[in-house]
Amino acid sequence: MLQIALTVSLALIWLVGRDAPAAFSAIIGGAIGFIPGMVYAVTIMRSNSPGNPNRVLRAQYSGEFRKLLLTLAMFVATFAWFRDVFVIALLSTYIATLVAYWAALLFPHEAS
Repeated sequence: MLQIALTVSLALIWLVGRDAPAAFSAIIGGAIGFIPGMVYAVTIMRSNSPGNPNRVLRAQYSGEFRKLLLTLAMFVATFAWFRDVFVIALLSTYIATLVAYWAALLFPHEAS
């Protein structure tokens, strides 16, 4: 949720500060940041095998591989299909979503 909120916020900033193609580029960059992470999470959750460490490790590898491939495919598709990509907006939002992901891992919070 933090990554999605961050993406929307940054897209609005790019929209106000620059133009619609920059805002759209920010949305794409944010999506490249959080969609592969969601695929990773689904892959891990599907391997619900707490008693089988080999299966859990295999799910980790599979999830990371899928995440990497999807990230690469999304970047390739973006640069291949969209002519008006504003690279600074795309990459800055992508990087911001990664920072938010790592910050969430470093500073976990208790569910209430």
